[in-house]
Amino acid sequence: MARDAWFNDQFYTSYFMWDSFTAGIAMSSMRNDMNHEFGNDFAELEYMNITVITSNKPYGVHDGSNPLFDGRANPKFGLRKGGVHSGHVQTEIIDSFCRPKGNKKGIC
Repeated sequence: MARDAWFNDQFYTSYFMWDSFTAGIAMSSMRNDMNHEFGNDFAELEYMNITVITSNKPYGVHDGSNPLFDGRANPKFGLRKGGVHSGHVQTEIIDSFCRPKGNKKGIC
């Protein structure tokens, strides 16, 4: 039904089945949380530690946290040194580089 009502002929390039599935899981989790229950009605979830590589300002900082740049003559995936993906990669919620002691706001 979504495909038939799509606004252009590029349905398969812009719609992903996971979008609807994850939205359903999120809504079910929120509803169950309001009823003081745990979980959702669609899937059994488990915590996984996933690293998403992006970087924060200041760009171009080489502190060993960015595997796309550090220790390489040429960055992976054709990325540019000094570009938005070339900085420090935050590895934890409270990252000592991003939030120095005594600084409430942080720098990343």
